[in-house]
Amino acid sequence: MASMLAETRLPYVQPQGVKDWDDLLAHPQGKEQIQRLIQNPTLLSASPVTRAKGFPFTVGSEGFGQTHSYLIKNNVPEQSFGVCFGPSGVGKSFHALDWACRVATGTSWNGHRVRKGAVVYVAAEGGSMVPNRVRGWEIHHMEGEQVKSIYLIGQPVHISDDQECLRLMNTISEIEQTHGEKVTLVVLDTLARCFAGADESRTADMNLFIAGCDRIKHQCKTSILVVHHSGKDEGKGARGSSALRAAADFEFSVGKAEEPMTFILRNCKQKDGAETRPGAFRMESVSLGKDQDGDAITTLVSMGQGTDVDDDQGNEGYKLTGNDEAIYQAIRYRQSKGESTHRNVIRDDLRAQGISTNNMGRNLERLMRVGIIELKNDEFVTVSH
Repeated sequence: MASMLAETRLPYVQPQGVKDWDDLLAHPQGKEQIQRLIQNPTLLSASPVTRAKGFPFTVGSEGFGQTHSYLIKNNVPEQSFGVCFGPSGVGKSFHALDWACRVATGTSWNGHRVRKGAVVYVAAEGGSMVPNRVRGWEIHHMEGEQVKSIYLIGQPVHISDDQECLRLMNTISEIEQTHGEKVTLVVLDTLARCFAGADESRTADMNLFIAGCDRIKHQCKTSILVVHHSGKDEGKGARGSSALRAAADFEFSVGKAEEPMTFILRNCKQKDGAETRPGAFRMESVSLGKDQDGDAITTLVSMGQGTDVDDDQGNEGYKLTGNDEAIYQAIRYRQSKGESTHRNVIRDDLRAQGISTNNMGRNLERLMRVGIIELKNDEFVTVSH
């Protein structure tokens, strides 16, 4: 009945407390009034209260042929949610800032095209030093010219809190209105400092954080990049609940390299495309002048141009990448819950995340060959080293 009257107005006799058709249907006198409408539709009133509109929809393949747009081609999609994680001191924040500055200037990264847009960088960890890092990037990559489209917030923003989340969205809106440019990327550095003291390992807490990020992403039409720490065992991915990885459209790990001032960047997940190859990225020290005591002020800057690395190093040296990482995390999570880790179950987990399973057999064989997982009674189990 409600669907028949969805676009009509309430009857001329409006019971107290009734605001829409759902209220009217639940009201003691509602059925009587609806019956009068059926018998005499001319009794519709001029009340401004109407039923809420439904969701927009398309039919079948209508609108096909669209391609996914990127901020950084093949790496960071537009209006997406992603994670960059690694241990402390490895260079993940320098990498995230490099990406932020390249989006803010439209400068290509590692041979990939970049679409220019404003960036909001929440420097929740080490916020006072981020301007030095931006200045170092300007000196090295822009010959000292100022990057004008990156906006720094030097304090934590607790994304799970509705009011804090709203304040950040209002800040984004203010930047767009005042400076006349669209904010296309928001960087949260780090998750821990923007988590408001909640438990990262608790799925319910992590889901609240993810919901806040989704709210910002959808309402502000921007991408979100979360800088995060890896767990105690770096090979097992980002710290905390696996809900974070499941929600991510893209994920990158930043690991140590043998060469000094160099990090290894690995693309662990790319929901709507193929993962990019891992690369070694060098950082350089840039001088910013001298302090009040005459001592040099320096900062590190990522060069943004990587060299390919061979990731199939076997056993102890093997680093999980791409779908290998997704399979390992799915097995590890179900194993920790005492649930089945049969091949079909893991395949369903991957498909639920939008990950292709075309080469799953090959991935499983490689993980077993290097000793990351084992097969016991048709169930996969992780192997501790």
